[in-house]
Amino acid sequence: MDLVGMININAYSPINGYPYVAADDPRDRDHEPNAPRLLAPAIVSRVACNCGQPAPALPLPRNNYDVLHAVACGDADAQTYSEADYQAFFADITRVAPTAGPIWATYHLECTQWPVRPKWRYTGPLSAAHPAHPILIVQPRFDPAGPLHDALAVRERYGGTGLLVQNSYGHTSPSAPSACTAGYVRAYFEEGTLPEEGTACEPDVLPFVGAVSGN
Repeated sequence: MDLVGMININAYSPINGYPYVAADDPRDRDHEPNAPRLLAPAIVSRVACNCGQPAPALPLPRNNYDVLHAVACGDADAQTYSEADYQAFFADITRVAPTAGPIWATYHLECTQWPVRPKWRYTGPLSAAHPAHPILIVQPRFDPAGPLHDALAVRERYGGTGLLVQNSYGHTSPSAPSACTAGYVRAYFEEGTLPEEGTACEPDVLPFVGAVSGN
């Protein structure tokens, strides 16, 4: 995996992954040449073979991207491959996200002509003026895969929805522990209450910094 790929995948959990990414940068004076090896288990885990057969030379890889494709490609609209359409898609996504765009364009390509269609694929409605119970959206302010403006757009689709912003980095709020966020989530599930409009929580841990105070 190249450095750009390492940065992209560890943007989801920067507290755990970014120190290894920084250590792998040869421009860093504290460059750690073993960083890719140390980081590998966090990216691709291994499963042992206990089948009564001779052990393979290397442990069998478990690639979580197989699951990603099975779910994402099956849930997505069916797509056929067109070189012109893909070139236009690639140009658009790399314009929006020059660094991560090519990686996501690869995922898109892998879903073209996906042969398996789920029997009970849900296509909507993806909105409700009056949900059975108010929804709580918990959104990191700097989420690399689910930006804040997407959370705001989802909120508009469901009447009475509450929004709790967590001023953290990473994908989804658990990527950065926050006692403040945990308190609001607990209150939501135990008491059915929503935070006040404009409520924001600070994380208890920051990438490269470690534990911080402020909640």
